[in-house]
Amino acid sequence: MPIYTKDKADTARIFITLAEQLLNSSNHYIRQGYKPKTLQKQQLYFLSGLPLVGFQTAKVLLKQFSTIEQLINTSTEVLKQVKGIGKGKAEAIREFNMRKYK
Repeated sequence: MPIYTKDKADTARIFITLAEQLLNSSNHYIRQGYKPKTLQKQQLYFLSGLPLVGFQTAKVLLKQFSTIEQLINTSTEVLKQVKGIGKGKAEAIREFNMRKYK
């Protein structure tokens, strides 16, 4: 369905309005699409939602810590020792795990 605008400025206003609506929407936290079936894939999917963690890093983390609980409860220093996890990534993961929901 086409959206007609008066000029470039009007088009920009529409894009800004749409972006603001997306940012203010309570649904933008829901992951769409792929839904893993097995427990192992669900664990990888969960961990790949952490900051700076992709699917491969999630695999490394699960191999290192065995359970998500052990990973969540580990220190930044221990995280930094994992292959592929540097200081920044370790701090981002730890901050994410410790931050209170507002």
